[in-house]
Amino acid sequence: MAQDITPEHKATDGGDEPDVIFDPYLGRFVPRGPPKHPRHPSRTYLSACVVVMAAVGGVIWFVYIWIASISGLFCTGGQVSDGSLTTATFLGVALWLAASVILFRLRRRLTRIFVSFVSLYILGLVAVWFLSPLMWGPMQC
Repeated sequence: MAQDITPEHKATDGGDEPDVIFDPYLGRFVPRGPPKHPRHPSRTYLSACVVVMAAVGGVIWFVYIWIASISGLFCTGGQVSDGSLTTATFLGVALWLAASVILFRLRRRLTRIFVSFVSLYILGLVAVWFLSPLMWGPMQC
C-alpha cells in the first residue's frame, strides 16, 4: 500500500525507507518501529488476569469461611449461618464477574481493576460479617 510521504518525512539515514509511517488508526504520521508500549494487552494475558483474580478471590473467601468456622465452632446463626456463607460466595462471584467484564472492555488499568476487586470484596465481607447477626440472628452455640 503506497503512502504519500512529504519531503520532510523522507529517510534521514540514507536508506529509502521513511523514518515515519502514516498510522490510519491515529490519522497521523508516527515514528517507524515497534511501539514503546503495547496498545492493548493480549486476550491470553487478560484471561490469565481473570484466573489470578479468581484465585485471589477464592483465597479471600476461604479465609472468611475459616475465620467464621473458628469463631463459631459447633454454632449456628450469625456469621456461621448458611445465609452468611452463601452471601459471601455470591458477593465474590458478582464482583469477579463485574471486574472481568470491565477488564475485557477497558483492557487497561489492570492493576487498578485488580486492587478494586480485592478491596471491594474485603469491604463487602466485613459488611457481611457485621450485618450477619442482624439478618440471620445471633450466633447460638
